[in-house]
Amino acid sequence: MSAKYSCQIFFLVCAVLLSCVAEKPGTPASKDVAEQIARQQLSNGYVTSVKQVVDLGRLVYKVFVQNDSSAKRVTVDAATSRIIEIIDRTEELREAVAEGENVPHAICPIARAAAETKALQAVPGSVKRWKVLKHNNRIIHKFDIATAEREEARIIVDDSTQEILEIEHSLPAR
Repeated sequence: MSAKYSCQIFFLVCAVLLSCVAEKPGTPASKDVAEQIARQQLSNGYVTSVKQVVDLGRLVYKVFVQNDSSAKRVTVDAATSRIIEIIDRTEELREAVAEGENVPHAICPIARAAAETKALQAVPGSVKRWKVLKHNNRIIHKFDIATAEREEARIIVDDSTQEILEIEHSLPAR
């Protein structure tokens, strides 16, 4: 083997090793960070649903984001804050509009936080899924909460009054 060829192999191996060392893992993502990442994927987008699930052995957030004409589901790795998958959900948005379930504007973060607090006061635990939708001409929040007893409860809260409309206990844990 010539010296020139040996040097090329050496530099190639060094470059590969350095690129592996330079690759840093991402920062862990909270639900709020995952939502922010998802909103950046759609111009004038706002979040209508967040689900925390284990997918292929890793914790991810599946965030639905929409604007006036488009919708996407953005899957964010909770450990690295990296986008795993983006799926176009515009057809589902059109169906929701046709059925009158579409939320036509962004939800006030204060109202959403108040609804989440109200749900967690009713059923202590951790929110695994949140969704906002229009039902009977009112905006509602649905929360699926995992309890310490390894059960799941669904709580529905009115957006404008913060009234708990429904509590369904003992859903099978997901």
